Amino acid sequence: MSDEVNARWCVVAMLVLTFAVNIPLLVTTTVYGDDWAWVWVNHFQGAAKIREYMWQIAHPGYGPFFNLWFWLGGDEPGRVARASALAVHLGSGWLLWRIFLLGRVSPAFAATVAVLYLASPFLGGIRGTLSHAEYDVFIFSYLLSIRFSTDRRLIVIAGAVVALFVGLSLETLLALEALRWWLLYQNGYRGRKFIYRVAPFAAVVLAVAISRVTWLVPYGEVYASHNTMKAKSLSDLAFQIALHCYYYIQALEPIRYVASLVAYENVIVTLLLAAAAAVVGLLYHRVKTELRDRDLVILFGLGLVVLGLGMLPYVLIQRAPNWVNTYSRFVVASQFGAFILMACFIHALRGRLVRAAAVGMAVFVFAGMQVQFGKWMMYDQLVVADLQRQLGDHFKANPPELLIVRFSQDSHEVLYIKRCLANYDINVALDIAGTRHGSFAYDRDCDGEEYTKEGKCGVTGFDPVPCPAIRRTAEFRLRPEMERFTRLRIVDLAKQVMTGSPVQTGSLVIDQAPGATRPSGAAR
Repeated sequence: MSDEVNARWCVVAMLVLTFAVNIPLLVTTTVYGDDWAWVWVNHFQGAAKIREYMWQIAHPGYGPFFNLWFWLGGDEPGRVARASALAVHLGSGWLLWRIFLLGRVSPAFAATVAVLYLASPFLGGIRGTLSHAEYDVFIFSYLLSIRFSTDRRLIVIAGAVVALFVGLSLETLLALEALRWWLLYQNGYRGRKFIYRVAPFAAVVLAVAISRVTWLVPYGEVYASHNTMKAKSLSDLAFQIALHCYYYIQALEPIRYVASLVAYENVIVTLLLAAAAAVVGLLYHRVKTELRDRDLVILFGLGLVVLGLGMLPYVLIQRAPNWVNTYSRFVVASQFGAFILMACFIHALRGRLVRAAAVGMAVFVFAGMQVQFGKWMMYDQLVVADLQRQLGDHFKANPPELLIVRFSQDSHEVLYIKRCLANYDINVALDIAGTRHGSFAYDRDCDGEEYTKEGKCGVTGFDPVPCPAIRRTAEFRLRPEMERFTRLRIVDLAKQVMTGSPVQTGSLVIDQAPGATRPSGAAR
């Protein structure tokens, strides 16, 4: 078989493995953090209100997709949104393979970038959120636009322009324009021919940029302070650039969960992952074409440009990425530069066997990380659902109160991606189910006491109301066997989530008076 065919089979094998390790995304139904606020808006105020709020926060392109997922999934849009995200994520991996293959580099390099993207370790902290599902849609649209920008058919170019417009709903993906220009150059576009081909795409980019700084900025309330430029000096810029680059090392911290996978998971799961990674590595090893040193230097420069352009907006507003608590969203654009640079480093290694071993090891580690993230999501759903159920039982039996809940261990150490429970994580589900009964619950580890110190409470952040006069504290004590998600098996968690039956993960203990506590629901 030719090198291109072998490389294609390598990418296909990675597509299959990516689908397999992301199956937990299709099992869970819950959403996280800000997503709950949109669940509440959709339930009580309707789809039109979501579109209106999205305009107010200067993200009009988000509204239609949110409404689509709510239309398909109702008050539980998480599963359908994640299914959509997974489908377009796989499509984006294939598009990257085609883009770099069309860019006349070696099939091995094109396969390397696609495999690294599909393994996608850098956005693990936001997988499963509604926002991430939209990011995947926008990424797919942008890559689709780039893929067909070399086509000679007018109708295809028109479609590519429309796809670009959709992709620019996430404006920082503009960094990928460097990839388009490189692709056009590699396909012989020079001088006027290059300008004519770039012109329609540049017009869309310019139109979106002008709308952002004129029309949407004043209307989008988020720009009042949240996203204003904060970098004041070269030292500020240098520090933020260093933080952004360091993220690509810090994001590998969840590798430690892979060790737990080997220690506590069914050995069959680990062996299947290892076998799948070996298949990808062996197929990769069969691709013999070497990358020329000149091409390697050009691609290294391309990677640096995409990385730099992708991080620039966040550097200027001083928003440093972090893999915990959804802050990995700040590398949605710059990650593509990281993939290109990683592929360059792999191809700088001497010997096909060494490169294949590096790819196979990366695939195994990253796939193991995603399996553990999936387990963590299912575990989180069981824990939060149990807490909400016990809170509903307690609120039903008592007059309205403000309850500050603390976990027996810091909620950041328990919950998915080391997050805490915002007020809407707890209260929206109770409100929709009709079990809140005028009460509110806040996570102490999520600054619940700070947010309510002025006497204002809210199911969401939109319309705060006076807190109930009664204020108590409580502790959610996890059962010993539920304190670490890493020690639970993925099949057992999946069964518990899919059955939908209540699972007691802990006990809610209410502080009724100084020095006295009793479990919620105990006889009075």
